[in-house]
Amino acid sequence: MTRPHDPANDLTGKPAGRDIPPALAQPRADGRGVSGVRIDVTDPEDAIRQVAGTCDIFLCFYVFELIPTPEYGERVLRIARELLAPGGLALIQVKYDDGRLLTKPRRRFRRSAVAALTTYPIPSFWKLAANCGFKPEMIHLVPRNELDERYAYFLMTKESPVP
Repeated sequence: MTRPHDPANDLTGKPAGRDIPPALAQPRADGRGVSGVRIDVTDPEDAIRQVAGTCDIFLCFYVFELIPTPEYGERVLRIARELLAPGGLALIQVKYDDGRLLTKPRRRFRRSAVAALTTYPIPSFWKLAANCGFKPEMIHLVPRNELDERYAYFLMTKESPVP
């Protein structure tokens, strides 16, 4: 059962994102809406300057497999952590490397294997996220779906500071 949307109970604020459907990008009667943040790939940290305040949720799907290196992925994780409010939630999808040669990153073939430029062994991404200040809570593996194979969805939190 779904409940109708009640703007009086809407605690989402003004989300920032990319690839937002035009219908969702329209301002609401209360002045809030969805705004896009264009990320310069040469300076992804600029996103921090574009977003006023913090976010409660950071969603990232079908991005990490397209980025050029794991080091760049670490930059994105650090940006996400900085943008999240204490107690904020991050859900990030990566393409995982299961140890077979076929599942290794394919940076040499970046024109033909765009969806596998960067892959991560599952324990490595978990550790990277923790090193970037996230508390990994759970992971959901999707070995194969209608789009591709080897997707891992990491649910992580930014811990609240101890009072």
